[in-house]
Amino acid sequence: WVNQIAEGVTEVHPDKYLGLLAYREMQDPPKNEDGTYYKLHPNVIPYITLDRLLWADPSHKQAGHDHLDVWKESAENLGWYDYMYGAAYSLPRVYFHTMAESYQYALEQGIIGHVAELYPNFGGEGPKGWVSAKLQWDPEQDVDQLLHDWYTSAVGEDAAPYLQQYYEFWEQFWTERILDSNWFSNFNGIYLNFNDLSYLLEVTREEMEAAKQLLQQVVEHAGPGKQRVRAEKFLL
Repeated sequence: WVNQIAEGVTEVHPDKYLGLLAYREMQDPPKNEDGTYYKLHPNVIPYITLDRLLWADPSHKQAGHDHLDVWKESAENLGWYDYMYGAAYSLPRVYFHTMAESYQYALEQGIIGHVAELYPNFGGEGPKGWVSAKLQWDPEQDVDQLLHDWYTSAVGEDAAPYLQQYYEFWEQFWTERILDSNWFSNFNGIYLNFNDLSYLLEVTREEMEAAKQLLQQVVEHAGPGKQRVRAEKFLL
């Protein structure tokens, strides 16, 4: 049916592409009766759905790469659909380097489109959306340089190191520590379960206080004007 639609559309509009979601029951590519993979029309673009924070874990990363290889047997062009949720979480869910590595891999693999459910926590996640947008334009950029530019522009040179430490703590939490938690290991699906608040058990009150103190240092050392206003919003 999908190929029939694509053939009908491209007879009149050969330059048009049709995107669809490789989601839930349709997460894997279709097969013929003999077990080979069904070839989709080249103007059909399946968007492979996945929360790619999962790729902080080597086993999930390998599974995701293998899944992409399988889809290449069926589709000439592929896109990604991601779940970068922020506001649904009670902690800043940042994973800048995992994100950068996944975009670099997408470039290498010829991924031609990207859609994400961001639902950002602007005050909590800071540069997350901006870094994602910058890397989608050019995945070969240095993510550390991008982060440095953002921190400095946001709150000023003197406050930037404290803001960097703050986000380095949360990135390490989400890309290393959380991998050993029951919350992460019990995952089964396409996106991590933001309704399960047990990830909060993996951070201590002392660590929350230390993170708050870093933000207070950001305010204390922030530049004038808008930089100080921004710094103060991190504490809201």
